[in-house]
Amino acid sequence: MRAKFLIFIFAFFIILVSTNLVSATSDSYTINWIVPSEQPTFDNLQNHTSYVNTSFTYNLDATDTDGIDCFILNDTSTFNINCSGYIENVTSLDTANIYNLNVTVNDTLNNLNSGLFWINITEQIIRNCDGITDTDLIFGTDTSPYVQLCYAIKFSTSESINL
Repeated sequence: MRAKFLIFIFAFFIILVSTNLVSATSDSYTINWIVPSEQPTFDNLQNHTSYVNTSFTYNLDATDTDGIDCFILNDTSTFNINCSGYIENVTSLDTANIYNLNVTVNDTLNNLNSGLFWINITEQIIRNCDGITDTDLIFGTDTSPYVQLCYAIKFSTSESINL
């Protein structure tokens, strides 16, 4: 008997395997069965915080036994992702905002997995305590220095905030 194997890939993460058996007398038999195929998994999908007027970059990773093909983001007007999972902003992040993103990864068999995360773009606060010297440092129980702040300045407006 001679066997021929045909493999068909479906978008629903299954593989249909069809085997044709042909006997010496040319009788033909077909056996069909479904073999499940696994979708990729994210290794480091997490939320992020970045500051107004700075660039955002992150390298997203995924794993799959069949190999990763490419990544896709739902918001391509603000962010870009390449097939290696490298994410960066493509427009200026000049206002505070939270971007809710849906990322999809597919493997070489076109199995898909999606995940949600957010990027919080926030105002940066610069702490300014003129006149503080090293003798003003206070040591905590782990001997790491810290300073009791006198006031802070909002980065984008230079507006003082009393603490």
